[in-house]
Amino acid sequence: MEDELEVLRRQIDAVDERFVELLAERFRITRRVGRIKSERGLPAQDSIREAQIDEKVRRLAAEHALDEGLVSDVLRAVIDRVVAEHRELHSR
Repeated sequence: MEDELEVLRRQIDAVDERFVELLAERFRITRRVGRIKSERGLPAQDSIREAQIDEKVRRLAAEHALDEGLVSDVLRAVIDRVVAEHRELHSR
């Protein structure tokens, strides 16, 4: 009989892999957004869009019984990295 702990750890590993794949997909998309913003002379950061995203992820977190602050913080870290990449594109 397989140990339940090992089964759960494999499930966590699979979720982590999907999580990283989703992050990679998000960054592929945001890099395209950054190039378009740069070409159009748009600012690297869009505070209104960021607030909309935060509101949405907090709502989704609540729907899934997750800590809204935690989910917001995780996405904030991602968005901060995206904005840094967009600023770098603008400086070229």
